[in-house]
Amino acid sequence: MKDKWNLDEILPVKNFESKVNLLLRELKSFDTNFKKASKSINTKEFKQLMQSYIDLTIEISKIYSRAYLHEEITTNDENVKYLKTKANNIYIKYSNTLREFINWIKGKEADNKLILSDKHSKELFSQFDNLSYYFERNRKLSKHTLDNSSEEIITHKDITGAQSLLDLRNLTETEQSYEVKVKNKKIKIDTFSELSPYFKSNDKNIRISAYNSTMNEYSKNLTKYFIIYQSIVKDWEFERKLRKFSSNISVRNFANDIKDTTVENLLESSKSNKDIFIKFFDLKKKALNYSEFSRYDIYANHGKIDKKYSYKEAKEVILNAYKQFDERLFKLASDLLNSTHLDVYPNKNKIPGAFCANVTPNIPPFILLNYTNTIRDVFVVAHELGHAIHFSLSNKQTILTQDAPLTLAETASTFSENLVFDYIFEKEKDNSIKRIMLFDKISDLYAIILRQAYFVLFEIEAHKSINEGIKLSDFNQLYLKNLKDQFGSKIKIPEVFKNEWSMIPHIVNTPFYCYAYSFGQILALSLYKEYQDNGEKFINNYIDILSTGGSQNPEKLLASHGFNINAKTFFDNGFVEVEKWVDKLRKLL
Repeated sequence: MKDKWNLDEILPVKNFESKVNLLLRELKSFDTNFKKASKSINTKEFKQLMQSYIDLTIEISKIYSRAYLHEEITTNDENVKYLKTKANNIYIKYSNTLREFINWIKGKEADNKLILSDKHSKELFSQFDNLSYYFERNRKLSKHTLDNSSEEIITHKDITGAQSLLDLRNLTETEQSYEVKVKNKKIKIDTFSELSPYFKSNDKNIRISAYNSTMNEYSKNLTKYFIIYQSIVKDWEFERKLRKFSSNISVRNFANDIKDTTVENLLESSKSNKDIFIKFFDLKKKALNYSEFSRYDIYANHGKIDKKYSYKEAKEVILNAYKQFDERLFKLASDLLNSTHLDVYPNKNKIPGAFCANVTPNIPPFILLNYTNTIRDVFVVAHELGHAIHFSLSNKQTILTQDAPLTLAETASTFSENLVFDYIFEKEKDNSIKRIMLFDKISDLYAIILRQAYFVLFEIEAHKSINEGIKLSDFNQLYLKNLKDQFGSKIKIPEVFKNEWSMIPHIVNTPFYCYAYSFGQILALSLYKEYQDNGEKFINNYIDILSTGGSQNPEKLLASHGFNINAKTFFDNGFVEVEKWVDKLRKLL
């Protein structure tokens, strides 16, 4: 079926065990070959070792992805959990075996007392022009890398400790169900994806019921969520100190190869420009004819678009937008959307939300959706398709450099959303529908830029408070203060939203990830403005940025295309583009 994943394209389950056993033998062979290497390892030997390392990384990615993606759509199957356990075990073996080689590349002392000098490394690394940035990054990582035994302990700890907590959180979340009161009738809802549209209902009572039901359901497991989050934060802090990073967020910034000051500028720009969204919410308040505006009303629909988009219709709209944009990207989008790499509809045993997962450069990415036929779902498909296009364009890179850093990871996805939105918006003749679309669009810009930035501001405070020691009740108030700082005095924040932090998976699964959304959206707005100003001349630059993947420093890459991400004005200019959307809405009103 084309609306279901065919994960056998990664690795058939019947071949899973044999693939694991083969990889174990190959790992043993690699270890033997590396230990035979002398201090004067020649370029030929190094090329063979690097190619083996790349091949092994491809194979472990197939095994790991096969198990993990299967669990995302079948969370309660014991056979799938068995595969995941096997995948975890082999991943630990892979990490432990390859660590000595990777540390040697970084310039750390290997177990056989070998150290790769700067002079010798330049000679060896010159054999791989496409990996120059990868080698450069690894040499920089040396000062944050521990000895081999310590790194082995951390790998075990991450897989058997932190990851188990994250699995428990996912399981807890998928077991929750919700109840929304609609016209005096209680509706039972099994998945968060099916619940989400009620947050945007035209009926305020329905929105309040949906939010209260959600907060109530999460509050039942709030102590569990807090224990899990505390453990993840303390683990992050402990490892940060071991690796000698200056702050907890610096760990993420270093991984993204972005300066601390750049992220600080993004967060500062978000705080100083929040009034743009406050003014937007004031417009929404007047349009809805409310005497009071609260957190319950942030995503309220201004009217209702009755048109439903079947998944087939969504694909047609998206492909038409891409065809109008660029023939090359249209062909790529068409191939992806018509593959067996999309799992489209929600079900009880499937995780909520949407994502796009890359496996290897030679396997098209996999997209998970929870499609419910709304116009919002169309934009979700466009968003995840953008990720898939990004992965597909960067597949000329090796598996070591295909994935873009987080600062660029949301660029293609948000650009894709803008492209599809403009296509639908320009085709629409009814101004009342255009107004609804603009309200939704700016609400999304708020959710992607300002809300994500304030999540990170909350994380900074949360990490500090948890490591100093804080009670759950005080932690809830910390989040409530974050909301009040974000929305100001004009928007009421009901007490029930103090628990909302427990619903944010990224702060637990990937600490400080959320600024990537803000950064990506601002960059996408800047790129989209370039497209509007320069048309076809821009498209080759855009494709070049995406095709680079993670093979270049993001700051240098963007600078070569005219974007100085180290300046606060870069982010301020992104908010100028947001203000243009608000002005467009004001004129329509």
